[in-house]
Formats: sequence, structure tokens, C-alpha cells
Amino acid sequence: PSPSYAMLDIMYKKSGHPEAQEGWLYYIMKPGGELTRVSGRMCVECHRAANESHPYFDKNREEIFRDYLFAPFAE
Repeated sequence: PSPSYAMLDIMYKKSGHPEAQEGWLYYIMKPGGELTRVSGRMCVECHRAANESHPYFDKNREEIFRDYLFAPFAE
């Protein structure tokens, strides 16, 4: 069975783009195929913090490199 709700987050490396954030453009594809570029700093700041020890989620006390993951998946 297919999920009732699915969303895709996309990071596109485009260093020369005037709106790139630290070299990346961030997009969200919503159900139905609508692609929207994220203009705020939420994505880039979350990736920046992902490898540091922080007070949120599982705390990452060992500061393990995991730029691909910030919070555990939960259903």
C-alpha cells in the first residue's frame, strides 16, 4: 500500500546560484508533485547543527558525523 502522505526534501548543489545557502539550494516536493524552493535558513542551519552536540532529539553526545540525518525517524 502507498502512504497517505509523502513529501520529498531535495538538496541541489549549485554554488554559483545567487540564492544558494552555503552552496546549496533546498526544495520540497509536496504530494501531488508541487516543487517549492525553501527560501529561509532552516535547512542550512539544521544541516550545520546535525554534527554537533545539541539539546534536541537524541543529543548526538559523541558528535558523530551525520550531516544526512538530524532527527530519528518516527511514525
